[in-house]
Amino acid sequence: MNTKVKIEVDFHFKDDGAIKINQGKLIDFLEAHGFLHLEIGKKSILVRNINNILYRVSKKDIVELVRNTLDVDETREVYDTYAKSPGTYTGWNKLELLKSTQLIDDRDDDNMSRFYFANCYCEITENDIVEIPNEKLSHPIWQNRIIDRNYNEPACKKPGQFEVFCNNISGNSPERFKAMKSFLGYLLHRNKERGEHKAVILYDEKMGVGGTANGRTGKTLLANALKQCRETEKFDGRYLKNEGNFKNQRINLTSDILVYDDLQKNIKFDIFYSMLTTGIEVEKKGQQSFYIEDENAPKILITSNHYVNGDGGDSDKGRRYEFEIVNYYSLKFKPEHEFGNRFFGKKWPVEEWDKFYFFMFQCVQIYLSNGLIEVPDLNLTKSKILDNTSPEFLEFAEEYFELNSWLDKREYLEFFQGFYPKYADLSSKQFTSWSKQYAVSIKCVYEDKSSGCGLFFKLNPEN
Repeated sequence: MNTKVKIEVDFHFKDDGAIKINQGKLIDFLEAHGFLHLEIGKKSILVRNINNILYRVSKKDIVELVRNTLDVDETREVYDTYAKSPGTYTGWNKLELLKSTQLIDDRDDDNMSRFYFANCYCEITENDIVEIPNEKLSHPIWQNRIIDRNYNEPACKKPGQFEVFCNNISGNSPERFKAMKSFLGYLLHRNKERGEHKAVILYDEKMGVGGTANGRTGKTLLANALKQCRETEKFDGRYLKNEGNFKNQRINLTSDILVYDDLQKNIKFDIFYSMLTTGIEVEKKGQQSFYIEDENAPKILITSNHYVNGDGGDSDKGRRYEFEIVNYYSLKFKPEHEFGNRFFGKKWPVEEWDKFYFFMFQCVQIYLSNGLIEVPDLNLTKSKILDNTSPEFLEFAEEYFELNSWLDKREYLEFFQGFYPKYADLSSKQFTSWSKQYAVSIKCVYEDKSSGCGLFFKLNPEN
C-alpha cells in the first residue's frame, strides 16, 4: 500500500545532540494512520482503516509508511536513525502495542443488501434501490467489497444483454426466469440468517443425453457474472477429491461465494455439508489457520455435467437447490454470436454494465421478497437415474415397477435380464442399488422384506 502521508512528525527527539525515537509516540503515529490488530478468535491480523475502508496489510506496509514520512529533507536525520534498525521500532514485538479491535461485520442485514462502487454504494431492499455517496459511509467495510467501477442507474429501462441472456437460458419461461433471479439474488445476498443453507447446483437441461456431458450452455458465465459483484473464489471441480479437506488456501475472510466448476461424477455431495452449515477451516501456507463461522461463511455454487450424488435423505435434500439451464446456447452458438460482444470485457459498453448491475439488484429484490423459488425440473429426474443406472434399466423400471406393491426381487431381476441379455451378469445387489436410486429419483421410499418365499421390495410415494 504505497501511501504518501503529510503529517507533522513528533515521535522523535534529541538527547545530547543525538536523534532518538519515542516508541510510544511512534505507536500513536501508526494508530493515527489507521493501523491496528483485528482479532479473529484467538488470533489477530494486521489491518489499516482509511476512511472506513479496511485493508489487510503487512509489516512491510508500516515500514513503507514510516519511510515515506521521514525520507524528506526536514526529517532525514530521523530517517537515518530509523533505518539503522527498523526492527527495533516496528518489529512484531513492538507492533503488538497497537490497539486491537474485534472482527468487523460488514455483511448484509437479513432484509437488505449493499453493493459498493467507486463513486457510491447502493442499498437494496424489497421495494427500493437507493444510491448513496461514499462520503456518507458510516461503518467500516473491507476494501475487497468495492467494485472498481462507477455505477449510474440506467436511463433506458429496456433489458440489457445479460438479462436477455438469463431469460434465454431459462427457456423464456417467466416462472423459470423468476426462479433463476431468486437463486442469483440468494448468492449475491451477504447474509445467512434466512435459514436457507443451500448449495446452488446448476446442470444442463440435456445433461447426459446420449451418454455425453453437454456444456457451453452458460453455467460458467453465470458464475463469472457473480464475480463482477462479489468476492468469488473458483475451484476446478475436475481436481476436487472426496476427503472433504479442500485445503481452502484461496478462501479469505471476505470471500462471498465459492464456485466449484465442472464437478465430476465421482464426487459426493456430503463433502460440502459442514461448509454449508457449520463453517470453514482455512489453512494458508506459512500462516496460522483460522476458522470462518457459519454466519460469515461464503455461499456455494456448483456446476456439473453429471448429477451430484448424495444419499437422498433429508439432510441431503435440505442442502441443495438444483436448477437446469436450458440448452439455448452451444459451442456453435455462443452469447457473443447473438449480442456481438463478450460480456464483462473491456469493450462492453458502460450502459450494459449499468444495466447488468441494475438487473442483479432486481435479483436480490426477488430473493428478499420470495426466498429461493423452486420450479419443476425439466429432465433432472431422468438424468439422475440415467447417470447412476442405465437407459435400459430406466426404461424397464418406468414400464414395469408398480408403486405401493410388493415386488419379487428375483423375479424382476430375471425379467429385466430376459429383456436385456447384456445384463445377464448383473448381480442382485446391483439391481437392488439401481432400484433404490430409481426410488429416490421419483420421490419414493424404497422398502424391502424377506419371507419364506424370497425377497421383496416396494416403492412407496413420499407423503
